[in-house]
Amino acid sequence: MFVRIHSERVLVMSAATPPPDREGPGTPGVPVPVPEEMAVAPPGAVLAGMLEDVEIEQVSGHDTVTVMLAEYRLMCRQQARFYRAVLETGSRKPFSLTTVQRLAVPGEFAAEEARAALVWSRTRAERVFGFALDIFCRLPVLGQAMLAGELDEPRARAFVDWTTGLTDAQAETVCAQLLPEAPALTVGELIDRIKRACLAIDPDWAHKRYREAVRTRRVHGSRNPEAPRTSAATPNPSTVSPQPPSASTPSPAPANVPVTGARSTSFVPTCS
Repeated sequence: MFVRIHSERVLVMSAATPPPDREGPGTPGVPVPVPEEMAVAPPGAVLAGMLEDVEIEQVSGHDTVTVMLAEYRLMCRQQARFYRAVLETGSRKPFSLTTVQRLAVPGEFAAEEARAALVWSRTRAERVFGFALDIFCRLPVLGQAMLAGELDEPRARAFVDWTTGLTDAQAETVCAQLLPEAPALTVGELIDRIKRACLAIDPDWAHKRYREAVRTRRVHGSRNPEAPRTSAATPNPSTVSPQPPSASTPSPAPANVPVTGARSTSFVPTCS
């Protein structure tokens, strides 16, 4: 116990109680420090444990960025693990409920397990399963980069969507060239780099994408009060259909038509 005399008041304080002018971590205005290794820790159980012990509301302004980046690395890994789990649900042999038996190639209804379990539409289930197939079978370097926390889903989708029309080997070459710089680029900048790389590898790439967009376009019909009916044809997904490219040079318009959407799982690459 000690006594502090302030003006005419006598304050009796316990030695275990800090004086009012000494604030400790966690009190208003005094930040709680975060572990130094959080900034460089790879995503996984250790980083998850660090983040569980941190209250973001109590860290300094500088450390909020450190925590945010750590959470983002962990989220990229968790997203990749989820997609890998979706892929596994559609890669098991029928009736292998108590055994581990995988198919060499997922079947036509591979997305149905995820669809039923997650209560998704068929379109959404096939889209998610197709993306999982792309990042772990067609372009496995993307899945590994996501697991390492080095690549997020929007950038991975840019690689998947904009290398359509190339062979798997050509697409892998594009990924190998651009993956190291992808985290420092916006998604738009990355797409521009991917398009230039694709044209350098295959000058006919834009024409192939245009023909694929025309082949998979959808026709929509609707009633119009001013006319008996209205119909419109749109590419898949719905984008403005470009004019056919000239025969002399690839037109930039077809290159701006992403060939995405629900993927048919009838004919898919083999997972190694």
